[in-house]
Amino acid sequence: MRERPTIKSKSEVVAAHSDFIVESQDMKVFMDKYQMEDGTLGVGAFGRVRQATLRANGEARAIKIIDKLSLDDQFRVRLRSEIDILKNLNHPNIVRLYEVYENRTSLYLVMEVCDGVELFDAIKEHKTFSE
Repeated sequence: MRERPTIKSKSEVVAAHSDFIVESQDMKVFMDKYQMEDGTLGVGAFGRVRQATLRANGEARAIKIIDKLSLDDQFRVRLRSEIDILKNLNHPNIVRLYEVYENRTSLYLVMEVCDGVELFDAIKEHKTFSE
């Protein structure tokens, strides 16, 4: 007779994902530093993007909020690698990653706000681009 799979509680799932810590940032620091705006800028497969304002100088930031519990192991490895790379890049053609915060269930990536059209829509409209 086969054993029935046990259903894990949310706290057990969170504990299993606690190894993802990329920066030990206190969420109170995040909330003191940024004013979250109402609404959502975008939604993806693993989370959403909201706009926030840096309280110190009023600059706009995009906050990508990723649900850690929805990530499979392969995506977690790729995401960790992407975060490590982006933290060390500063180029005008690459979105800037300023900071990373996390709590038990989510990652908060503080990024540069990119205004304008979606790349896919621009390609569809213009068909070709010069280098």
